[in-house]
Amino acid sequence: MIISKPTIISSIMNFEDRYQYNREYNIFETNEVNQSTLLWRYMSLAQFVSLLEKKALFFSKPVYFRDSYEGSFSKYDVDQILRDHDSYLFGGSDFQKKIEWLKKYITIHLEHAAVNCWHINEEESAAMWDIYLKSNEGLAIKTTFGNLRSSFVNPRFRIHVGKVQYIDFNKDMASTNVFESLFYKRKSFKYEQELRLLVLSEDKRYFSTETGTYISVDINKLIGSIHVSPTSPGWFKEIVESLTHKYGLEDKPVIQSDLYSDPLY
Repeated sequence: MIISKPTIISSIMNFEDRYQYNREYNIFETNEVNQSTLLWRYMSLAQFVSLLEKKALFFSKPVYFRDSYEGSFSKYDVDQILRDHDSYLFGGSDFQKKIEWLKKYITIHLEHAAVNCWHINEEESAAMWDIYLKSNEGLAIKTTFGNLRSSFVNPRFRIHVGKVQYIDFNKDMASTNVFESLFYKRKSFKYEQELRLLVLSEDKRYFSTETGTYISVDINKLIGSIHVSPTSPGWFKEIVESLTHKYGLEDKPVIQSDLYSDPLY
């Protein structure tokens, strides 16, 4: 299947219009998310070193995510698409061919998108530690929504920011625009409480790597504090502290999580 550049541009413009008016995920100083809202990003030591070395956050293409529902249409949306468009667009009258066409359509569009994810929470999350770290040697960056937004250094892409909505993909409406659908996930992922950053490119070659793109940030503005895994060994905190000194972040506290420490009484 060949999706032309004008088609991608049209989809991006359609998303921009929807983003402008949809206040469910397009958040700007709402009661739920404001400048002081606390955000967390859980990562491995290698990812942390990459952030410090490149002074950039990595935005990943959704096609490489484990969740196959990323950017997909809900059943409600599919019914609407098949009802509102001529059958020749979707492989004639054969239903299965129409579905295969839609799958390819979504996959091709997702090559033109890249996202970066943060966890909204006042406190650290046991679930996020357990799910997003592959070993004991992990950490989390804590920041605020205001500092995250102001940390970007002359980004070459417009950065769309939104709070992910969690829906039933068998019953609820998400969107008939692939890019807008990236702000909807299944209810099973509600524990993520995700704030999502999205960038789009009409030409995927503008992304800096095959799997996504790096976007420069001021790491001093971005990082509020650094929290090391509650199951990490003592020497791990020392390594993280040495990295903060090496990269000029001596004023950023490195905190050993006490999530699994014994109770006082």
